[in-house]
Amino acid sequence: MSGGSLDYFCYKFDDPIATISREIKWGKNKWSPETLLEFQNAIKYLKIAQTYSRRVEWLLSGDDGEDDFAERLKEELEALEKNPEIIVPQLKNVLSVKNSMAKSASIDGGWNICILTIPTGNKLTKKVMRND
Repeated sequence: MSGGSLDYFCYKFDDPIATISREIKWGKNKWSPETLLEFQNAIKYLKIAQTYSRRVEWLLSGDDGEDDFAERLKEELEALEKNPEIIVPQLKNVLSVKNSMAKSASIDGGWNICILTIPTGNKLTKKVMRND
């Protein structure tokens, strides 16, 4: 196994990522859509931090040179952004709906939610539609 200069710190991210992923999958009726979005953000940033810690560790351990470090870091970060299996898509598509604003998302490989904020009189009403 390569690395070691940081005591294989990059592998310490695996448990928190798995725990948060399970909470998204099995606790989706427990948490609000906004909280689920933040769980997704947590996974994304933990995976980015994991990538950085692995690449830095390999560089500091002498397994990679600076050129390899820069190239592999770039490749791994690009793979995180491109592969929906690595980072689950987030709430980011804003759709226009008559008299409302909607945010649509696909979370955890197909679990869909739609948050509608509908103007009703002097207040806004939120309606959450789930497709699971």
